[in-house]
Amino acid sequence: MKHPVVIVGAGLAGLSLAIELSRRGVPVVVLEKDRFPRQKVCGEYISQESERYVNWLGVSTESLPHIHTLLLSSRSGRQVTLPLPKGGFGISRWTLDNLLAQIAVDEGVDLRFGVTVRAVEGNRVITASQDTLEASFVTGAYGRANRLAAQRVPAGSSHYVGVKYQVQSDAPADQIEMHIFGGGYCGFSKVEDDRYCLCYLSEAGALKAMGGDIAAFEQKYLYQNPRLRERFSEARVLGERVTTSQFRFATHGGMHEMQLLTGDAAGFIPPITGNGMSLAFRGAATLAPVLADAWHGKVSGEAPYLLQERYVNGYLRSRIRKGVFLQNLLIRQNLFSDTLLFGALRVFPALGRTLAKSASGEDIGLPHEAQGPER
Repeated sequence: MKHPVVIVGAGLAGLSLAIELSRRGVPVVVLEKDRFPRQKVCGEYISQESERYVNWLGVSTESLPHIHTLLLSSRSGRQVTLPLPKGGFGISRWTLDNLLAQIAVDEGVDLRFGVTVRAVEGNRVITASQDTLEASFVTGAYGRANRLAAQRVPAGSSHYVGVKYQVQSDAPADQIEMHIFGGGYCGFSKVEDDRYCLCYLSEAGALKAMGGDIAAFEQKYLYQNPRLRERFSEARVLGERVTTSQFRFATHGGMHEMQLLTGDAAGFIPPITGNGMSLAFRGAATLAPVLADAWHGKVSGEAPYLLQERYVNGYLRSRIRKGVFLQNLLIRQNLFSDTLLFGALRVFPALGRTLAKSASGEDIGLPHEAQGPER
């Protein structure tokens, strides 16, 4: 009897891959160190390119807020409203991850929570409790900067911190806001159940210099943008904030030793694009067919590794580079370039559409459709 595919990590990429593999007749074990539901630092906006695939997985998006415009403000308070050619929809990770986990179990996936993986040796997965699982293939879907793939933020790299709040607000449900401040930016958009996600990313040096005092940091830096200060003052925080750090915006490769890497483990895109979750879904949709074919003996066992390296070093790298360019364009502003950029966006609305379109991809193909060029 063939061993199952073992997926380490039950984020969007891991769960989506598990669901699709199971539907293709492949036994799957997913190991997740946390327990669900859980909060994660995430903008919780999913670009439209993923909606059909999310629906195919079994998550209905009909009642979710659908977003068609972007309100962009500069650190000085200049603002412009731009149409989003594709748009997207909002859903919290608390809800989405939990729904996908339930679907995975219903599809026959062996999903194990509270399991920490200590090591991966070839196709053997060793847990912290010294259990050993034999696998046909091991997939790392455990996020960025993970010791299992020997990933670390290199010395000399820019360090960032991410902070997320769930809030209540009366802001428009069909609009996502992006507010720029010194060294970072803050996204704000509606999710399900009268909730909004307020999530920002900042260079970590300023926060470190303030002794890690997030409230003081927000008042000193985020509130310099009057639009963002207004948003903080009117929103009512629900629950506790969550934070994250230790990441860089780059591809990490499609494999590490015998592990296939997918999701953020393969590459991390700047959140300003709103495409991090979509790329997790796309990574699963790209890898699943060839991985299933390899498990069934229809292609060689090397085929998934070759495809994943090609996808990561080609398509994924291109998307991340575009995201880095867009992020730098917006946060590396001074008074002159700020005035120039926002003036150009007002006078030439096509420029805003072009920038927004460059950050998105074509719709993710469904299993019964021909796959796109990224394969």
